[in-house]
Amino acid sequence: MAWLAAKVTTPPSGEPVSLAQVRQRLRIDATDDDNDIESMIREARDHVERYCNLRLSPQVMELQCDSFGDFNRISVSPIRGLGAISYIDATGLEQTLSSDVYELISPMDLEFAITLRRLRAWPQIESGSRITVVVNAGFSDVPPAIRSAIYLHVAAGFEKREDAPDQGATTFDRLLSNFRRSF
Repeated sequence: MAWLAAKVTTPPSGEPVSLAQVRQRLRIDATDDDNDIESMIREARDHVERYCNLRLSPQVMELQCDSFGDFNRISVSPIRGLGAISYIDATGLEQTLSSDVYELISPMDLEFAITLRRLRAWPQIESGSRITVVVNAGFSDVPPAIRSAIYLHVAAGFEKREDAPDQGATTFDRLLSNFRRSF
């Protein structure tokens, strides 16, 4: 597969859990540590996204690949919708693929693909060029197990502000195990 690193074009408007939710969950009344907690929320979200290869909050991303064959498995998940798919045709002109040529499918829970509609064919692209796909990615509502993992991660960071030894699989790992994607 030849997907390049995804580029966020419209970042998320917020985190998957709020400061208020974390403070309530951890039973923290004082506001003295709010900046630290907000930083820990961002760190936890980043860790979960990298650990699971998922996007937690809604955002618009631009993906690029080498061929339409790469569409069998999209590098970003979950996908809530597709924007434009553009490419350089065999004559060197930039084109936008008509949406009646393809469809987004999810053959497995967190895996997505773009497939041809019946009686359609992928166009020829200029050799060495890239195909660009714009996607709306991220959960509209983060699954409870992921939210719980974020709470655990923040709680651990809040309670122990120094590095702890690795003790193998943790509750954090187990909560996220069904959401991990390799790519």
